[in-house]
Amino acid sequence: ALNVPTITLTNISNEAQGLYTCTVTDFVNQIITTSSMLTVAGPVILDSTTGSFNLLENNTFTIYCVIQNQIDALEPLTIRWFRMGKVFNDTDTITVTTTDENDNRIVNSTVFFNPLIPSDNLPDYKCQVFIGNRVADKIESDAIDLNVRYTPFFTDPLLSSPVRINFSDTKTVGCRADGNPEATVRIEDPNSVGLSTSPISHALYTFESVTYDKAGDYKCVAVNIIDSIERIRVLPFEVIIQDRPDMVNSST
Repeated sequence: ALNVPTITLTNISNEAQGLYTCTVTDFVNQIITTSSMLTVAGPVILDSTTGSFNLLENNTFTIYCVIQNQIDALEPLTIRWFRMGKVFNDTDTITVTTTDENDNRIVNSTVFFNPLIPSDNLPDYKCQVFIGNRVADKIESDAIDLNVRYTPFFTDPLLSSPVRINFSDTKTVGCRADGNPEATVRIEDPNSVGLSTSPISHALYTFESVTYDKAGDYKCVAVNIIDSIERIRVLPFEVIIQDRPDMVNSST
């Protein structure tokens, strides 16, 4: 009968290198052996952060990659971190640290977010590894997705204060906010009465044929909810109603 012995190796590392021998003994105790040499070519990612993570701004977080260089490689590893397909390095809030190779040619590379900020809210973080400058032979870790939730903040173009409107004129003002989850934005009058609310992070209000009593301290209010807690950001602005130029000219 045909008997085919097999061995399956998973998560190959450099420790798997070596001579593998298959020994077969038949019914008359005749022994047959055959050998194969296994060589691991290129670096191997032994472990890395993977998956999606729900995080909160101002907390800290670390992602990592553990790589083993080819045992007989003449050059050290080059390790780069990417997000959304673009290389990133140290910033004021991100520290990238990569160790030297140890005796087993293993390298640890980490990215430490301290603290997490809104711009970290991106998918597709990964480490890329190659020997020396041989980019064509690169390997990459599985993707890491960071869902960073954060309090709303107002984005450009920011509403400039004071807002000056000529008497009896019409003028539209607006404010836009970014947040995760998405923020609801409203404009409130001096009595904190909502004049305009938008579920799409952008509120507009039109002052029509304004009179002097519309002057006062207004505000844009952006709100979202994180972990059942309402997060609020306020942008105050003053409205000044001024005489029309033709009114000034007629009075003189």
